[in-house]
Amino acid sequence: MKTLKIYFVALSLLLLTIACSKEENALNQDPEKENSSFSVNDFPKTPNPIDAKCYTIYEEDPNFEKINEQILEIAIATRNYFKEFPDMKIVESEAKSNDKEAFNLQSFVLKSSSSFTDQTAAYNQLNNLLVNSDFTYQSNSTLRNETYNFFPAVYIPNLAIADFNKEPIICAAIEVNSSLPEMEEYEGYIVGWYYDENNNLNEILINEQEAMNTTHPVIIIVPDTENDKNSSQEDIHKINNKSTKTIVNKTIDEYKINYRYDSSNRSEYSYSVAYVFNNGGIQHGGYREEIAEIHKDDIGVLFTNDYAIWQISQMNDLYSVYFVTFEYDWFATKKNVYMDNVGVGCRMTNPGDYYQRLSIIMTDQTTISSEKGYIKVKTQ
Repeated sequence: MKTLKIYFVALSLLLLTIACSKEENALNQDPEKENSSFSVNDFPKTPNPIDAKCYTIYEEDPNFEKINEQILEIAIATRNYFKEFPDMKIVESEAKSNDKEAFNLQSFVLKSSSSFTDQTAAYNQLNNLLVNSDFTYQSNSTLRNETYNFFPAVYIPNLAIADFNKEPIICAAIEVNSSLPEMEEYEGYIVGWYYDENNNLNEILINEQEAMNTTHPVIIIVPDTENDKNSSQEDIHKINNKSTKTIVNKTIDEYKINYRYDSSNRSEYSYSVAYVFNNGGIQHGGYREEIAEIHKDDIGVLFTNDYAIWQISQMNDLYSVYFVTFEYDWFATKKNVYMDNVGVGCRMTNPGDYYQRLSIIMTDQTTISSEKGYIKVKTQ
């Protein structure tokens, strides 16, 4: 019996490996739908060459692989649900009225079910998946040692320009594994679906630039988590009020990362900041900055090329900067990484996908962190 069990496990792995090298994708199968008047002629279309299930595999963290598998399944069910949705303006209204970047998918489905005269098969399928899903994440791996309760959410990165009269592109927040054979060119892509003018279902790969430039709503099913707490705006450093008008230039002098947080070939090693002024006031930084794209073979390698933290040189009266490096995922919602009860927003899949946390005081010549690698920041 033991021999037979091992045989079936080996056979299952073999079949999945074969599927990951095939161009035919079983996930393109879908029930017949009514003709759509929408088209995506203005959208660049890159067909997905392999089975999307291949992207859910995460050998470094099997517990998060479970999250990926459910996100893919729920994204497909959401695709079918939105195909028969009576008015996508309801989705637009929900996204724009929400005080966060993403809204809870299960709550939205329950609230919007009244829009249907009858509960359809697509609604029942999605609702059953949401009710029975388990998004508890527990990991004791070297990458993370944490527990989170995720939930499926809807994130629309191009919400500001999206035209909800156009055919939506439904996506799963799972990055393409660019380390797979013949997938190297798809670094930073995720899988998505749309219906063309002939009502044919197309499975595509989409990157950040394409998602942010199209006016078709890019609806991404993401694993989100309530990791936020109120960020302190008090005088957290009992400092004097001596104003320093001198501009300080800070540069990243050395850096390395000891882990990678996804299956792609390269890690988008980035940083976000929050400013602390001499009067104790706090200002959260804007967009993230990329330090480097670090190849998977360079994990643990120390880099010594300088990188200027340009934002600091633009600010007056700074006492310090909360500085967080992390693995950037364009398709994810922002997660706060806390230092002294101040949250630094980092766009990453998992709240633990950060590397180094530093409090860079302007009067210090050097600031160093050996957390999950190494980084040294110096005054020029």
